[in-house]
Amino acid sequence: MASYFANDSMGYDGSDQARLKALGTELFVHLPRLLMLLRSLSLSEFSGRQLLADALRLHNSLISLHDQHAEQRLLQQIEVQSMSSLRPDSPPQSHLHFASVQDYEALAYYWQGRLCLLRVGQRLYDIASSCRVQISGEKRPSRSFKSRAPSHQNEISRLAKNLLMCSKYTETLRLRKQIRLSAHAAAIVWGVINEDALSCVFESEVEKSSLLAMLLGRANIALGAHPDLTTEDMNLAADMFAGGEPKGRFVELFVSQ
Repeated sequence: MASYFANDSMGYDGSDQARLKALGTELFVHLPRLLMLLRSLSLSEFSGRQLLADALRLHNSLISLHDQHAEQRLLQQIEVQSMSSLRPDSPPQSHLHFASVQDYEALAYYWQGRLCLLRVGQRLYDIASSCRVQISGEKRPSRSFKSRAPSHQNEISRLAKNLLMCSKYTETLRLRKQIRLSAHAAAIVWGVINEDALSCVFESEVEKSSLLAMLLGRANIALGAHPDLTTEDMNLAADMFAGGEPKGRFVELFVSQ
């Protein structure tokens, strides 16, 4: 699959923006199958090992769809703005301001696709570690089978923080696809925060609660929820995007729009 992006006919104009948008789009195209395989694992008693092996192969193929250099080059064109916190004892809050909505979409697709993939990968490798499933002729589980590998955990934290820094910019977006994208970001970052993957950046539980309240508010606005979504709705949404069953009001609103 990675070779798809190595040839000259992949259909993007060669810019970093277009490449990242293409990578993110490709991830979103294949993530539904990966999520389906993961959900099927909980329903299968006899073919679970084969399902897990198939899921791991797909995950390992998708994980190669990244371009750190293109990401860094595009980030150099993004302005980081600081805003005073509402709390006088808190440091200024940083936000990303994009030169164009196309830059935002390229990075958002890429970051959200990667973050979803890595969160699903955590669950897959947790299952693989417990089952000691071996693929590709391995005689014993390799280090890559360990859940929450440090390199991936660092990337998960970085991606979630980047998406949090987009929150202010997303308030200016008006197109339906952009608003849905911001709702999706709110749900997956919600999951990362509740898994304590970002605990190192919180000054206190109050700050964590404030971030969760902001994400809940963004989801309510984006999905036009009436009555408002609850924390349980967000928990279910975050779980769904990491391989859990699709249920809850967030899911109903997200699918219907």
